[in-house]
Amino acid sequence: MAQHKPPPTPEQLQAMKEKLLADPNTRKIAETVQMKYEDYVEQVMKYLANPNLEPTLNIIDDAGLKEHGIPVPDMKKAAEFIQEYVDAQEISTKSKFADPNSQREKVTGKIPLEPPATARPEDVREDLKADLERERHSGKIKKV
Repeated sequence: MAQHKPPPTPEQLQAMKEKLLADPNTRKIAETVQMKYEDYVEQVMKYLANPNLEPTLNIIDDAGLKEHGIPVPDMKKAAEFIQEYVDAQEISTKSKFADPNSQREKVTGKIPLEPPATARPEDVREDLKADLERERHSGKIKKV
């Protein structure tokens, strides 16, 4: 269930507006989103004054985008962007027990896997295998 926030007081709104106008990034953001500076400030203040107001979502088809001179998104590029985001999340949520000095981890962001065993059955020394079994069953494991 959504929580409703109380609207700010007029004094709080005035302080937020002064902070917004003093911020040099406000003008840059307005230019980036291709809005007039005054309209951008007005819209930001509208949402600040009404914290429970949901933003409007306008959906436009490809033809409408072309009409307005906006390039139509490429589905393959969109899928690649999402995959990059997923990969970045996977890297940032890797195990804290991973080896921080591993070169493979630094390159791929993946936790390295143990190399597969390469010993052939004929390479196993029976005398060492017997010693290992004897130590395991005696309960007296030697610390190295």
